[in-house]
Amino acid sequence: MAHPQRERLAVVLGAGGQGSGYLLNPWTVVTAAHVVGEEPTAQVAIPGSGGPKTCRVVWRRQDDRCDAALLAAEEDLLPSNAVRGFERLSWGLLNGLTALAGAAAVGFPQVQRSPDRRLDSEQIVGTLKPATGLVSGRPVLDSEHAPPAASADGPPWAGMSGAPVFLDNSLVGLVRSVPQQWGEARLELTLCEEFMLHVEVRRILEDNNVTFTMTSLEPPTDSFEDRLREYLGREWGKVRIYGVTRSGRGDGAWQLDVAYLSLELASSERPQRELGDEDPAPAARRVEDALAQQQRILLRGNAGSGKTTLLQWLTTRSARDELPDQLHQFKDCIPILLKLRTIARPGQPLPGPEEFLKASGNPLAGYPGSEGWVSRRMAEGRVLLMVDGIDEAPAGERRRVREWLTGLLAAYPGVRCLVTTRPSAVREGWLAELGFAELDMLPMSRGDVAAFIDRWHTAAAAAAEGDEEQRERLARWRELLVDAVGRIQDLGRLAANPLMCSLICALNADRQGHLPSGRMALYDAALEMLLVRRDEERGVDPASEGLALSELQQQALLQKLAYWLIRNGQSELSEHQALGRIEHALPQMPQIQGDPGRVLRQLTVRSGVLRQPEPGVVDFVHRTFQDYLGAQAAIEEGDIPMLVDHAHEDQWEDVIRLAVGHARRRERAELLARILRRAEEEPQHAHRLRLLAAACLELAVELDPAVREAVTTAAAALIPPRTTEAAKELADAGPVVLELLPGPEGLDDATAHAVVVCATTIGTERAIPLLAAYADHPALEVRSQLAFSWPRFDTREYGRAVVARLAAREDVRLMVTSRAEAEFLATLPAVHRVEFSGALTEETVRLVPRTDLQELRFHENPYGIDLSLVHDAPTLSMFMLLNNTGRFDLAPLARTAVKRVIVLGCAAVTGLAALGRMTALEHLSLAAIGASQRGELHLPLVLGAPRLASLRLMAPDLTPADWDTLRRHQPLTDLDLEELDLRALTGMAPLPQVHTLHLRRHSGSTALDRVATTFPGLHAVWFHEGIPDVEGLRPETLLATTHPFAPLGTERVPSPRIASAERFNWYVVL
Repeated sequence: MAHPQRERLAVVLGAGGQGSGYLLNPWTVVTAAHVVGEEPTAQVAIPGSGGPKTCRVVWRRQDDRCDAALLAAEEDLLPSNAVRGFERLSWGLLNGLTALAGAAAVGFPQVQRSPDRRLDSEQIVGTLKPATGLVSGRPVLDSEHAPPAASADGPPWAGMSGAPVFLDNSLVGLVRSVPQQWGEARLELTLCEEFMLHVEVRRILEDNNVTFTMTSLEPPTDSFEDRLREYLGREWGKVRIYGVTRSGRGDGAWQLDVAYLSLELASSERPQRELGDEDPAPAARRVEDALAQQQRILLRGNAGSGKTTLLQWLTTRSARDELPDQLHQFKDCIPILLKLRTIARPGQPLPGPEEFLKASGNPLAGYPGSEGWVSRRMAEGRVLLMVDGIDEAPAGERRRVREWLTGLLAAYPGVRCLVTTRPSAVREGWLAELGFAELDMLPMSRGDVAAFIDRWHTAAAAAAEGDEEQRERLARWRELLVDAVGRIQDLGRLAANPLMCSLICALNADRQGHLPSGRMALYDAALEMLLVRRDEERGVDPASEGLALSELQQQALLQKLAYWLIRNGQSELSEHQALGRIEHALPQMPQIQGDPGRVLRQLTVRSGVLRQPEPGVVDFVHRTFQDYLGAQAAIEEGDIPMLVDHAHEDQWEDVIRLAVGHARRRERAELLARILRRAEEEPQHAHRLRLLAAACLELAVELDPAVREAVTTAAAALIPPRTTEAAKELADAGPVVLELLPGPEGLDDATAHAVVVCATTIGTERAIPLLAAYADHPALEVRSQLAFSWPRFDTREYGRAVVARLAAREDVRLMVTSRAEAEFLATLPAVHRVEFSGALTEETVRLVPRTDLQELRFHENPYGIDLSLVHDAPTLSMFMLLNNTGRFDLAPLARTAVKRVIVLGCAAVTGLAALGRMTALEHLSLAAIGASQRGELHLPLVLGAPRLASLRLMAPDLTPADWDTLRRHQPLTDLDLEELDLRALTGMAPLPQVHTLHLRRHSGSTALDRVATTFPGLHAVWFHEGIPDVEGLRPETLLATTHPFAPLGTERVPSPRIASAERFNWYVVL
């Protein structure tokens, strides 16, 4: 927002003489009250835009602290072509009494004349001093210039009264007078805060459709924000890569950019149809797409699924202002990452905003300029608050955490927020009332696993720089591992978790391509690598530090620490508590010759499993190691009754599963039998306990057949799953579930979809025969789930059994993510709908037959694709570009019969004028065209299409010129807006042709009646975020309609009566 703007500078002529002013919009002016005097009107002229025009004085105040007035004209004060350049005005509120250099007053002093003696403007630059005039209420602007000589008509600055004063592009005050004792070197001001906070002023501005923002102007703080961003980008820009630290080069901290892989997320809800789509939204999207447009997110994921790494990536990218365009809602935000394990401690209050920096261990807490800084940024909506690990807060603390979040977001509603948790820690919809969308971290696909393996070995090769033999060995081990993961199903399934994949890579290199089989063997080998071989490979002799601990000694001590943490529901110990546990254990281990302090130092420095994240605190490098070692201790101590007693608690789930893996045959049978018995006795926990027992079977290598049968029988009661959430929980039990899942016969659509979600989440080739049975299911969402899941299976086997049958139907969109998939589609007789997702070349794209193609999409493609290929698709009716960074020229679309076009998040798109020449185009979704995410919509170019009736615009706001263009497009009947301030509709000429209106996000609900006057022809309107001031109205609620059916993706639900809704002559309560 660049202010001042030339066309908004005004000359005001009133009873008090000539003054200056500033246009707040084309017909509203702010000036000094003494200029207009007590008269009801004043004259306002905009130099270069004609003579003076009469304005009404709609508000004035003149006293010791304030000298200001608002004027309103009956018509625009300047031509419409000048209005198009108006930027939204920012009112600046000063924070503190620090003198602020660089302020400027712009007005029309009578002494400033052009050569032909016409009144001209003057810009007075100086220092704004809010601490001057504290008693009189008259802060000053000290000029850097010598004042001009007085004229015969009066003092030198006469005519500057009412001139706007700007600082950092914000309007901070108005000139009111010149104190004589300072020799005309300073101007006395009225600060904006003296009147902008007045209720009557805000009402008048709203009535006159004056849009603005309020900005808190901070004194210089030695660039505190820059310093904080630099620190966050550096501190969180590193990640631990298991097994790539044994060469002695560093501590295992690698640049996040080397290791980070964008994984896939899915909505926790069943897929809904997007506007303009004939089929449901994809079940899986890359992180950047899944988070796009979301302000508040609850992210679920199992241990090791990459939740924390994702938060690190968001932190570093936000801090460096390097977020991808899809995440523009987080741009300009300061990331604050809080780990609940460190802040949600029983008996201690959760931190407030001013304690966030200290609570997150940020050393800049207390730095000059930090006081009040977080609160101010949160009030401005410029904070991305990330809360990691709801599951790591004790179960009894989670309600308090939710209340804490509720309070924070009520006080600072503009804050963006992302919260993570393990799937079962909180119920579905736990934060729904706060407006949180729920997303799930998905297992890595085969392509993701291969990419992760490449990243790991790239890092390992960098660590071996200069050792060509080691680099060659790494390349060979990488090839062996990629082959093994693709060939050995159980290994491929284990590798679908980023933590496990990292350990598998490390073990593969450590054992020169010879991997242990099974999850328990992998964990055991990983511990051995970290506890012993890590030092051996680095050539470090632990005894050189005066104390050598064997692998068994380290493991025994670590077990005791881990089990203490689990029993006490904690994720970390104080150093004092850790020393106490070690002191209690040492008498039983006389071979260890060292005091507890030396032993703890040895474990934290040498083990690679225990660490000190901050002084005085000890924890495990990953929760998985804590659970593995704690489960081992529970079995060795015979604590099966304790395990059973806690089996219904989410923090114990992985512990119990791993305990089954550690247990001997008889202990294993006893543990599972007791869990089933408790399920019978406690119906309130029966579902979770039976699900846990079924999940344990995967690690029960040897088990009494009767107990195994009892567990599978109990699991059968959970089958078929009825919801997506239940399906994903059931999938945790592994391939054993596949034998129990039913075919499609007799299932309703929701259950059939849940069964397919369960089987595709398990993701082994053993699931393919079952999934093939669903390939002809009548429900599109079922077949779409099958189509989106292709990358999780062998390309040709799944392609022959499932995809070939899906492709025979015209309504399923096939997802192509690799050349192998494109090659398979090339063998089919016809392909009707296809989405190319990811980095695919034009050569790969052209492999897919286009003769029968009806729908074509490109998603996240960094390459430029020549769209002339659409001329080989005579039946193409739908075309979509989503978040592509490559260059796409739309010109070839002009000569097609395409009816629907969607272009979102594609900065490099050209040829927009072609959209306006598409004679068959009926629907267009448009956003992010040009170099900026908030770039122009270019509506005059695209609204020439004669049949374009449906338009979705994803933009923060529309300019007056945009509204004029929409008004002139008479075919427009359906309008979908991403954002709208309802108050902006005041005085706007109507758009009678619009029959259906969607508002994704809106503000100014008190102006609801203006929707009716602006769109008098409406048949239906949807407020997708609800209307905040109406109790009980939930998001995505239908307000009212005269149509018998709702548009796609919107449910008809009962709606309460709404203030001002009677202005709609068709309003009904459903």
